[in-house]
Amino acid sequence: MLETMSVYKVSAALDVPRRTLRDWMAQRHEILAYDGNLKNMKLEPGGRYEVFPDPPGLIELINHVRDNERALTTTHLILWIKAKQREWLTNYLATKQQRTYEFAAEFHREYIAYGKDCVYNVDETGIYYDMPPRYIWAVRGGSSKISSGEKHSLRMTAVLRVRADGTKLSILFIMKGVPGGRIESGELATFPSGHHYAVQERAWMD
Repeated sequence: MLETMSVYKVSAALDVPRRTLRDWMAQRHEILAYDGNLKNMKLEPGGRYEVFPDPPGLIELINHVRDNERALTTTHLILWIKAKQREWLTNYLATKQQRTYEFAAEFHREYIAYGKDCVYNVDETGIYYDMPPRYIWAVRGGSSKISSGEKHSLRMTAVLRVRADGTKLSILFIMKGVPGGRIESGELATFPSGHHYAVQERAWMD
C-alpha cells in the first residue's frame, strides 16, 4: 500500500500510527525475510498454551477479593499458589535451582579471601500498613476500586542484616516522618530495645 499511497492515507486506512508505518518501512527487509512462527498470538484458539495451573480458580480468587473492594497484591496470589498449587510451585522452583547454584559458586570464588565474619547481607524491606499497595491486581476490565478504609498512607522500612557465619544482627527500622520532629524526639525512645530506629521523610535509607 505504501508503494501507491502516502503514509498519511495508509495510516488512516489501517488505523496504525504513522511512526509505526515508518518503522515498518525501515525494517521491511528483516520483516519479509523472517522465517519463524507466523502465528498471531492475539488470535484464538492460537497463541501460547497456559502454563499456570487452574486459571479459573485464580480468577475466582481475584473476583472474590475485588468484589469486597480489598487491595489484591502479588503476595495474595503467592499465598494462593502455596495453598492450592503446591505441586506446581515445587516443580517450578526446581527449574530455578541451577541459577541459584551458579550464583553461589561465583560469589564464593569472588569473595573467598574474606572471612565469614566480614561478609554481610543487607536488605531493606518496605513495610506497608493501613494503606493500599502501589500495584493492585484485578481482572482485565474489572474495577480496581478499594474501600476507603484502605487508603491511609503509613509505611516504614526494616533494614535486615546477617553475617555469612549465620549471625543475625539487630534490625534498623526507618520510620516515615520529619527528622527532628515528634516521632524522632518523643516516640523513638519508647520503642522496644534491642534494635535501632531512625526517621526519614520517605522512610528509605539515604
